Amino acid sequence: MKTIHSIAELINVAEKASKEKAGQFILIALEGPCGSGKSTLASFMAEQYDWQVIHMDDFYLPWSKRAENWESVPSGNIDTERLVGEVLKPLWENQTVTYRPYHCREDIYGKEQCLHPTGMVLLEGNYSMLPVLLPYSDLNLFLDTEESVCMERLKQREGERFEWFCHMWLPMERKYRMELSIRENCDFVIQSSILSQMQIV
Repeated sequence: MKTIHSIAELINVAEKASKEKAGQFILIALEGPCGSGKSTLASFMAEQYDWQVIHMDDFYLPWSKRAENWESVPSGNIDTERLVGEVLKPLWENQTVTYRPYHCREDIYGKEQCLHPTGMVLLEGNYSMLPVLLPYSDLNLFLDTEESVCMERLKQREGERFEWFCHMWLPMERKYRMELSIRENCDFVIQSSILSQMQIV
């Protein structure tokens, strides 16, 4: 398994993929356990290097649209139809797209976001390597972080919701990664030490 140890290596890998595609943009899927630092890394690349970011969390299915057995189906909470139809397919057709992120906790759609078919576009989050999404991805990455570190971050992030979060979401996401061999099928594994470099780049 090829490994990325630094921000510089990440940029080089992305730029190489961009040259090989010889297109206007490349789509990079970023997977990893909950609490591994995917959103943090994505925000850094957006702020420092102008990467565009799509958050999988923005494409949860509204509660009213979920099937009765959605909890037993990995990705049963993801609106892949909207993600593909509104964002990924139009981007691949070199169209500028707009979409409204769905906020699961409030059960509302937010303000419109805009994406352009240029540069690096990062699709970050669990389920970004679902089979229906893979045809649109040019590069697949996995952020490797120790489970103990992930759990500590989740405790800080979720607060009183931590136990519920672990019971509700972690089994589904672990099942998804295991059944589809997500880590094994990625092009590169990113070492979690990369997060400590973000303040000094």
